Amino acid sequence: MDRPGDDMKRDSGEIGASIQYARQLGKDLPPPCLSCGGRLKPEVVFFGEPLPAEALTSAAEVVAECDLLIAIGSSLQIYPAASLPEMAKINGAKLMIVNKTPTPFDHLTDALLCGNANDILPKVFEWKL
Repeated sequence: MDRPGDDMKRDSGEIGASIQYARQLGKDLPPPCLSCGGRLKPEVVFFGEPLPAEALTSAAEVVAECDLLIAIGSSLQIYPAASLPEMAKINGAKLMIVNKTPTPFDHLTDALLCGNANDILPKVFEWKL
């Protein structure tokens, strides 16, 4: 089972640092890297940070081949990732959006589900598209 913080890495970009040593040392989070002094951070993309190029390329390749794209809990307003729903539709995929608020791609959907994803998703997997 993953625990919060297990997905931490050095923000210096070095490989192999683990938050486990910080827990063993009893330090406050986010802990410093013992080899470079940089702070460990979650291995996620924060607002304003660029997506890793390889992740975006991989996503575009998968979307170009998918039969169904489900966008969950996204405003679909931040590019380049926001281009993926339209790319899926152009390539013949069905599009489902699950979101609390409208998105710029609602008019393209095959299924538009408005509301909290925690409430909606269990019901989605009971449906047959």
